[in-house]
Amino acid sequence: MTILIHYVNVSVQIRRQARHKRKAQERISAPCGLRNGERKRGRQGLTVRAVPGKFYKALHFIGEFIVDMTKKQLFLFCFLYLLMAGVIVLLSLPYFTRLPSAEEVFRENLRSIVELRASAAAVGESYGTAEFLHEDGTLVTNAHVVTYTKFGKSYPCEEIFVRFIEETGYRSAELVKYDEQQDLAVLKLAEADNAVFKPIPFGNSENLRSGAKVYAAGNASNYGVGIFEGIVSIPRLNIQADGHNRRVIQCDLTVAAGNSGGALLNERGELIGITSFRTRDPAGNIIYGIAYSIPVEQVLEYAFGSIHQEEPL
Repeated sequence: MTILIHYVNVSVQIRRQARHKRKAQERISAPCGLRNGERKRGRQGLTVRAVPGKFYKALHFIGEFIVDMTKKQLFLFCFLYLLMAGVIVLLSLPYFTRLPSAEEVFRENLRSIVELRASAAAVGESYGTAEFLHEDGTLVTNAHVVTYTKFGKSYPCEEIFVRFIEETGYRSAELVKYDEQQDLAVLKLAEADNAVFKPIPFGNSENLRSGAKVYAAGNASNYGVGIFEGIVSIPRLNIQADGHNRRVIQCDLTVAAGNSGGALLNERGELIGITSFRTRDPAGNIIYGIAYSIPVEQVLEYAFGSIHQEEPL
């Protein structure tokens, strides 16, 4: 609108200047009315060429049309212009507000989620998932994936490896710290040669509502990183698990062994939690179809904050 008003003012000035110029030329009987491409000799012996171009003629016609408008006509013209702009914006909204598909969410996070394998001579191997939190190679997973218990005491696994989805071989990783009560562990990629990865985008679990769509990405059954779709059942829940009180997100979601430490993603593909465990019924059987995740705020506080932590032995 500001540009339109400015153009009208400039058009008025140009038209006034042209009118004064024509009157001055009539008084001195100066030749006028050159055709496109026609030449004439000026007073100083300079050659003058008329400027051709349909664009300038059209622009001049539009300027005269706007200048000759009455106030009511100009108001109507501006109203129709704004109405047309509003319709274009409304028609474009679905494109800009469209949520990504499950395929797009998975593809965007391929370089952020890895398979995890940990081993110890006393218990053998365990499998899980980990996510990159920082461009320096910092990863997060569940503590129970990279530790084991012997005679009531916790020990870190002796070897930890990660593998990208397109690789056949594993890369070594180091255990930085872990916390059994929170079931969180921080790792660091040791073999980063030619590794292409990116930190996973962070979301906000505080705004979650029951019924919201979520995705779980992880190394289910150690078959490789895949994606699973579900919904939030209870966004904030305090539950007793493995002898610890935990604040978790309960989801109607199918996960399997190997999803531990995997990513819980919102509809935009942002990390909102770390898939941690399932529960058992009174007979000791696993309850399938319900998964529990640690909120991303707790994960980031432990990974980067100055809270109490249990260092690896």
